[in-house]
Order: sequence, then C-alpha cells, then structure tokens
Amino acid sequence: AKKYCQKAILLSKDHKFCCAHFYLSLGSIHTTCKEYKEALRQFELTLKQAEKDNDKPMCCDALTQMGVVFAILGEYNTAKHSWKRALKTGGMSGDDKSSLQRNYMQIKKLLSGIDRMARLHKDDKKHRIEILDKLGDVACG
Repeated sequence: AKKYCQKAILLSKDHKFCCAHFYLSLGSIHTTCKEYKEALRQFELTLKQAEKDNDKPMCCDALTQMGVVFAILGEYNTAKHSWKRALKTGGMSGDDKSSLQRNYMQIKKLLSGIDRMARLHKDDKKHRIEILDKLGDVACG
C-alpha cells in the first residue's frame, strides 16, 4: 500500500492534482505500521499542502492524525496542542468534531491529573488514589 501511495503522490504532482489526500493516506499506513516518525512527516506534508490549497477539512485531518501519533508516543502536551489547533481551524463538523472534542477534553483531564500528582508528596497515597479515581479510564490509556 505504501508503494502505491508513493506512486500516487508522484503522479499527482506531475498532473497538479491535490496530493494532500495521498500524504494523509501514507501517514495513516505508517501509523498502522508503527512507523511514527515517518507518519508525522507525512502528516506534516499533508498539512503543508492543505494550507497551500486552503483546504480546511484536510488541515483538520492532518492535525488530528498528528495528535493521535503524539498521544501514542506519550507526548500529551503536543497532542493537545495539535488537537486544539485542529478544532480552531474550523474545518470539521458532526461526529468527527465531537470525537475530536472528546479526545481533547480527555487529554486536558489527563494532563491536569499528571500535574496534580507531580505536586503531591510521594508518600501521599490517599490523594494519589483520589486523583486516579477522578481520572478513571483516562489514566489507563
């Protein structure tokens, strides 16, 4: 699949088709293959092309996927920033927007819990358990 996406990108450049879709597809393939560095590179190319084409929905898709990869890598602040930027771009609607808003709120909740935990004394097990209870499944991510 990677080979075909790469060929599609080359053909789309030759014929001036929008290649942002192919970059996004290739990034998704790299994410599935756990090739996160290359996935991020493809999503950055998607974003660059989408911005050039003034394609807001594609910008949102690229930023959303970048956030997913950053979250997988444990870079939660960067994921939050990417998802916030996607929401601000305004190119989403319906279920996609709702899903992204939920992800954004969960990562904010997780970061807040991590911050509260960091401020506690290491022997303060009672308050640590209270924070983890409030975080629920978000802490198990």
